[in-house]
Amino acid sequence: MKNLVCLSITLILLGSSAFGEEPAQAFLDGLRERGYHDVAMAYLDQMANSRLASAELKSTIPYEKSLLLIDRSRKQRDPKLRAEQLDQARQWLDEFIRTQASHAKVNSARSQLGTLIVERARMQYDASEVNNDPELKTESLRLYDQSFEVFAQLQSAVKRQLDEIPKVLNTRDRKEAQLIAKRKQLRADFLQTEMYTAAIREELAELLPVGSAEQRKCLTEAAGMYDGIYKDYRTLLAGRYARLYQGRCFLRLGRTKEALGYFGEILDLSNEPEALMTLKAKALVMALETWLSPEERKYIEAIKQASRWLDETPDDRQREKEWIAIRFHLARALKMRADEAKRDRPANRLLISQSLEAAREALQLVAAESGELKQPAQELLTQLGGAEASPQEQEPDTFTAAQTVAKEAMDLIAPTSSKIASLTASLQNVQNDQEKKSFRDQIDEANRELVSAEERAIHYYHLALQLADEQTPQSNVNLVQYFLSYLYFVKGDFYDAAVVADFVARRFPNSPGARQCAKISVGSYLKLLEQASDSGTDSEFEIQRLYAVGSYMHDTWPDDPNTPQTLATLIPHLINSGAVLRAAELVRKLPESSEVRGGLELITGQSLWGKFLELQRSDAKAKTSAVPSSDESPQQGTAFDGDMKAQLATLKGEAKSMILAGYERLPEEPTIDQASATAMLSLSQIYVEDQQFDRAIEILEDPTLGPLTLLKAGHAAVSHPVYAEEAYQTALRSYVASLGDGGQEKMGRVNQAIESMREVVGNDEAGKRRMLGVYVTLAQDVQRRMESASSQEKNELSTIFEAFLAELSNGATEVGVLQWVGDTLATLADGFGTDDRQRALRLYQKADDSFQRVLSQGSVDHALKNQVQVRLAGIKYQLGDFQGALSLYQTSLKRDPKAINIQTAAARFLQSWGNEDPSRFEQAIEGVDPIWGWAKIAISTAQYEQFRETFYEARYELARCQIALAKSSADKSRQRLLRDARRVLNQTVTLYPNLGAWKPKYDSLIRSLGQ
Repeated sequence: MKNLVCLSITLILLGSSAFGEEPAQAFLDGLRERGYHDVAMAYLDQMANSRLASAELKSTIPYEKSLLLIDRSRKQRDPKLRAEQLDQARQWLDEFIRTQASHAKVNSARSQLGTLIVERARMQYDASEVNNDPELKTESLRLYDQSFEVFAQLQSAVKRQLDEIPKVLNTRDRKEAQLIAKRKQLRADFLQTEMYTAAIREELAELLPVGSAEQRKCLTEAAGMYDGIYKDYRTLLAGRYARLYQGRCFLRLGRTKEALGYFGEILDLSNEPEALMTLKAKALVMALETWLSPEERKYIEAIKQASRWLDETPDDRQREKEWIAIRFHLARALKMRADEAKRDRPANRLLISQSLEAAREALQLVAAESGELKQPAQELLTQLGGAEASPQEQEPDTFTAAQTVAKEAMDLIAPTSSKIASLTASLQNVQNDQEKKSFRDQIDEANRELVSAEERAIHYYHLALQLADEQTPQSNVNLVQYFLSYLYFVKGDFYDAAVVADFVARRFPNSPGARQCAKISVGSYLKLLEQASDSGTDSEFEIQRLYAVGSYMHDTWPDDPNTPQTLATLIPHLINSGAVLRAAELVRKLPESSEVRGGLELITGQSLWGKFLELQRSDAKAKTSAVPSSDESPQQGTAFDGDMKAQLATLKGEAKSMILAGYERLPEEPTIDQASATAMLSLSQIYVEDQQFDRAIEILEDPTLGPLTLLKAGHAAVSHPVYAEEAYQTALRSYVASLGDGGQEKMGRVNQAIESMREVVGNDEAGKRRMLGVYVTLAQDVQRRMESASSQEKNELSTIFEAFLAELSNGATEVGVLQWVGDTLATLADGFGTDDRQRALRLYQKADDSFQRVLSQGSVDHALKNQVQVRLAGIKYQLGDFQGALSLYQTSLKRDPKAINIQTAAARFLQSWGNEDPSRFEQAIEGVDPIWGWAKIAISTAQYEQFRETFYEARYELARCQIALAKSSADKSRQRLLRDARRVLNQTVTLYPNLGAWKPKYDSLIRSLGQ
């Protein structure tokens, strides 16, 4: 059952906004903007097969996924995980560029690819520095060259696209106006690409040995590229930035005079528009760094230019990064002037004093701001003596004294926070720039006071704990620890907050602050869980701690009204983190009388059911060989271990009991919402899985909450197409499986469900494929019923199904319907086996007719044709038409000779045919074109670990064919064939001692040969 997990998550997280038709791209952009990367990724996976998604969105899914992963990688702290994410993003970008070469976003994709490679190059270089690994550094340099080539190719591609647009266009013509807009965008893309290529060369130069020929070459190339950009775009902002960067390259080449000339050009520009002001500030910073270098020491010029700049620019820009840097370099220049004045004889004490005082004033402003210059400013301020030190405060020497000082600081936090909130609110209504500056200064000062109060309180609470002794009341110590945990939480030190709070709650559960500490612990672990989720790191620790704290609160304070509230808060977080079984345990801890328990039971039950379906699909996929294309190597999944059956049983049982419990708590007139509607659907699906079809129908048709009832009424809670598709599929499975109990009435409901299902999935190719999947599931349901039925029940089922299938297929041309009819008829025939051979043969013949009608349809694609022909070959064999079966296998394998599942089926067929014609055993061994036979299947699969089971089967059946062939051969040939069989078996056992389930079979066959 597809998409139910995603549906449940969407219901929980997004509410009703997830339903109905939506502008897919806008919805996706909204998820990305809010940082919901996981939800956005799941949404894209869902949109890949959704009728809601436009063809345009579907074509860009690899591109959109790459953007999400690139964005997520930038928040990833683990270098290994970040590298894996970037590598996956690169694969998606490569796929998009390869498959959508003419798409409008392909230029952007190539640009993203180039910048991604640069990020990988930086990571490799950083790793080489940390590990002192020259190979990593070489790899880093190679990646820089690779990114340069990507942008160079992009540049050529954009130029070709520009050349294809006529030079003269009519703005009044709509199509030509669109070309004008396209040309404008392409010109912007071309300019951006030129800037990227130059920047990559410049960045690469930073990694090369200083002064080396390679570094000079890269810098010279970069400077030349920037020069070309400037000459082509000198009137544009980008062109002027190119001039700035050209000057930077010249600085590194030692061409200081030329660099300062370029910086001067920029500083002579107008201050309008505002963007030019930022450019000029960047140029001044570079010029100041140059003037203050040991080679230049032009501190007078630096002081003049920096002072004039700071005096003439608006106050609201003084705290921007470039302005902070200018003020820092002004302080450096003032210090240089003071140092020079000290060397004069006699020394100019007034100039020295004024210079140092002005430097201190500038540095104090820089040091008060966060950023990369904060620490250098503090260090330089220390060198200059800073402000006059105030007398050192005497530290308290008793627990009570330290607690008192901490409490005084603590008491300042609330009013200061209120002051900040009030000032911030008032600032919104201020229009005058002078008043705005005044408010901002007050807010900054208040924030500094708040940080100071928090740090002071933490310091003295720590000191109080150190000063505590045996006479200190434990209640006072607990109170200090409570305040400490609170302060840690407020400052964002969530781990420390959780540890301290946990300690108090567990060690002193009867103390006044214990319950509050438990709530702080929960809040802290929730924050840590959020951080782990955002960074993509493992969150098992946080999940364990949240469950442990929730359980402890229930066990310790079961009657506290805050306990169920806390558990109710925890449960959705555990569900969204995948810890559905732990969430279920906490749900059971809620009081029976809790108003929220019923709703949480429904939501948790849905999540458990979604987890069951997810694992069931993974297990089925892992146990099924993939059909390789003609140019691929064979592939198959790795099956889960033996615990999977137990896990699935546990999840299904938990889901069923949880949803039933929530269902029973519903009032007589329940509120119909997405959660309750989805829970009813999940419950009906569980009953179908348990083959309790009448119970499933009862739930589906419930007059109040039944999914079919709600769909018929057009209720908003079930408006999502995925819900309708799942509900009708469940109804169809229930009706078909219970046909034996309802006769014509059930047949009518089956036909109605099929029509409703078709309306939901649509009549396009994707819809037909989904219908085909439903039909396959229905055939499997019939097979399960036949396998467990008695002889009398088989006869009754067969009679009913034959009549129903005859009615369904009469005049039908839809491939999915005809295939289902054929599959079901063949399944019914299989169920009779040799008990009623005549009836089985009649059913096989009807199945043959139905599959022939499938093949006669012109719309059957390659994969489906193979599937039908293989199924039909098995029916031909049952009917005794061995040549017909052989022809079908050969036809399929001519189209796809590497289809391992078909090759093994064909080899088994030839081996079975050998019971009628012993010469076919040799064909089963050696093959008959294009059928490989067991020998070549074994050779072809031996090297693939994921195909080990197929290899074991091929070697085993090869030996069995040799033994069977020996029985019909002359004595000399018989001995040779038996020796070959022993050799095959013994070699396999020797080379592959871990044969798993095949080991007893091999041992038994070897013993039968006398060994």
